[in-house]
Amino acid sequence: MKTNTIELIPCVQINNSTCEGIGRVHDGRAHKREAAKVVDFDRHSRSRRMEMKRAKRVRQLQLMAARAVMVALLAAAAAALGFGGIASRAQSRQVPVSYKYYDTVTVAYQENLLDIVERYDDRDHYATQDDYVRDLCMINNIEYDGTAYPQVTPGTKLVVPYYSQELK
Repeated sequence: MKTNTIELIPCVQINNSTCEGIGRVHDGRAHKREAAKVVDFDRHSRSRRMEMKRAKRVRQLQLMAARAVMVALLAAAAAALGFGGIASRAQSRQVPVSYKYYDTVTVAYQENLLDIVERYDDRDHYATQDDYVRDLCMINNIEYDGTAYPQVTPGTKLVVPYYSQELK
């Protein structure tokens, strides 16, 4: 004679919902079949998650490959339009290198600032003579308003900037 029993079968959680269990009247064989279905469902959901992760990785790799192709195409287009040629011409041009130095000069008797400026002024590095005078006055803490050259007394020591292509 078969006896029917009531057993609680654990319920599988889906979408964060909770389930305590389901009571069923069945014999031992039916219970084993139900348990097998639950296990199969767990295996199926695990394999589905793995499949989704794999698909996500494939999409990420495809996106990275597409970006790499776009960068390569842009670089090729830039080279074809001659942007690389501009850089190579700029690098091939020889620009003389000059270094800024400072010299100490003592103002002689009957010498003024204009005489010193004319001796050391360099139009390659200063746009105007007035720019050179401004730099000279700034270095020596002399006030210069831009209208008349300041008066310097004989025996005054001035630091004078000059440029040279020689490395000293």
